[in-house]
Amino acid sequence: EVREEAMNSLIKMAPIFPSGCEEVLRRELRHKVEKHRKAAFTALKSTSQRWAETGCLHIDELIREEDVDLRRRASSILRVLATKGGAEGWDLIGWCLEDEDAEVRRRASKTLNSLAGVEPRIAAILVELAMSDDDATVRKSAIGALKKLNMESPRVSRMVIDGARDRDYDLRKACIGLLSIILSGNELRETAKELLRQETRMDLRKRLESLSTDLEMEGTEEQKNRFLAPLEHVPDDEQNASDLKVVGAITKGEHHKDEFSRPESEGGT
Repeated sequence: EVREEAMNSLIKMAPIFPSGCEEVLRRELRHKVEKHRKAAFTALKSTSQRWAETGCLHIDELIREEDVDLRRRASSILRVLATKGGAEGWDLIGWCLEDEDAEVRRRASKTLNSLAGVEPRIAAILVELAMSDDDATVRKSAIGALKKLNMESPRVSRMVIDGARDRDYDLRKACIGLLSIILSGNELRETAKELLRQETRMDLRKRLESLSTDLEMEGTEEQKNRFLAPLEHVPDDEQNASDLKVVGAITKGEHHKDEFSRPESEGGT
């Protein structure tokens, strides 16, 4: 009971007085008993939410440990630090994305989506790293974050084109779907034609064939007609007035025609 009360006190006190709990927390995080370790990581997560620099300090130490359980638990807290940890937090995410353990990389990759919304340039670097990962879950997280990045960025555009050539089907599919956002006109059609030469999946080939065709020149009549400017709408009142003017002009013209065509004898009487 005393130990449990001490663990509960640590959970409450660490976020309020992090410097005073630093050594106790450091020891409890590495405790061999599951209850102690679990309580310590709960305390670390709460502390990281209020004191990002303290969270970064402990996680920096934990991800260097040989114990894979410590690295996995530490990488889970990175989501708290992704938007508030600054450069230190970004470095920690990058290191975890290069960890030898796939689960550590998976947990780190879950930070990419939120990071893309607040730090797109940093996220682009980390997404590029995650896109080349051998693990499907890590790549899936990278794809989700990629769609949130600024498509006008040259780096992101290159990542999309490279991804459209990747061996992974899901990554190719996602990147081919983004081609029409980053490219247009002849550049889009030429890129699609180039990708067609190596694509084997029928659904992706169909999409690339659509992108490689200039519908204005090579499409069906219906497709070509879509590029024609619509006729200007003329209100009924204006149309009726216009019709009356035309009829009046024709009638007047016929009257002048009759006058000029009368015989001279009639004009002399």
